[in-house]
Amino acid sequence: MKRFEWILTCLAAGAAAYKQLTTGQILAIEKAHAPLDYLQRDDENGYLAPILIVRTPGTENSTKVQTHFTSFFDGLSEDWRITKDEFSADTPIAKDVHFTNIIASRDPPGVKEEDVQRLMLSAHYDSKLEPEGFIGAIDSAVPCAVLMYVVNTIEKALNSKWKKASDAKTGLEIVFFDGEEAFKDWTDTDSIYGARQMASSLESQKYPAGTSKRSKLDTIDIMVLLDLLGAPNPYIPSYFRSTDWLHQELARTQHRLLQLGLLKSRAETFFPRPPAFQLGGRIGDDHIPFLQRGVPVLHLIPAIFPDVWHKITDDPEHLDMDTVHDWALIMTVFTAEYLELGDGFQTLLHSSTDL
Repeated sequence: MKRFEWILTCLAAGAAAYKQLTTGQILAIEKAHAPLDYLQRDDENGYLAPILIVRTPGTENSTKVQTHFTSFFDGLSEDWRITKDEFSADTPIAKDVHFTNIIASRDPPGVKEEDVQRLMLSAHYDSKLEPEGFIGAIDSAVPCAVLMYVVNTIEKALNSKWKKASDAKTGLEIVFFDGEEAFKDWTDTDSIYGARQMASSLESQKYPAGTSKRSKLDTIDIMVLLDLLGAPNPYIPSYFRSTDWLHQELARTQHRLLQLGLLKSRAETFFPRPPAFQLGGRIGDDHIPFLQRGVPVLHLIPAIFPDVWHKITDDPEHLDMDTVHDWALIMTVFTAEYLELGDGFQTLLHSSTDL
């Protein structure tokens, strides 16, 4: 099958499989969700605070954050597969810098890898060298913590659904990229080190002739990339026609959560319409090497970067915690709908032992 034809097939399948939650199921998620305290800036046992340190590639702090991620997944179902994608590369200021992508995958039971399609949720975890002491709270500690929150909240519903006889083919992959930031000046070679490595590696891992996919790259159903999130009033347009339907689903999800009184921020929408396809691909980020290889991308990054972008003020004190709260719930509902977990949450709502 030609790559273009395969993309159209996957998009059509994804659009047909996406199942909106009922109001009752959304309220069940609200009841079953992980404590939002895990996203507090000062909770060292939570998801966000351990990432709010300088964490440039190849450093001790980078290793600490990696351990934070792997320990989190180790504490979940043993069905999660954790991979450290380690490699070295030369940068403009240093040779042989060590990078590590953290990849956590979980697929429906009994599905062969060449048959699975994965929803990839991703963010980068490294911080910039300059200005000295740069934390990168929006860039991108919050996106990483939000992904952890989503996984923890949907885990029991995922277990509930996949324990039953199911024809589910869609798995989940969480990727924390290293080396997104430039070491000197942003160029094609001094940026997105981890994403370039992973995209190339997946493409090189070929499947035997006769299978439905050409390489491991083809297991990615949709790549969702979160970046620069946590500032108030984010303006997130739809950048690509192929994933505009998902952008519309996010807008609908936020509106429903707002109507139910579950959101805290004052923003009427994070997802303005009409779409802004002309911006597609022009914002340099970890999606680029995947997009160039034909992977459908949903890029969740503000078109107008927050005022603290790449400044020392991109720190915990300048986060808008109500917006962080809302991103956590929006992305949880989005993921639950994509994986069709509504019935799993409704089951948990009526199980006193699971709540």
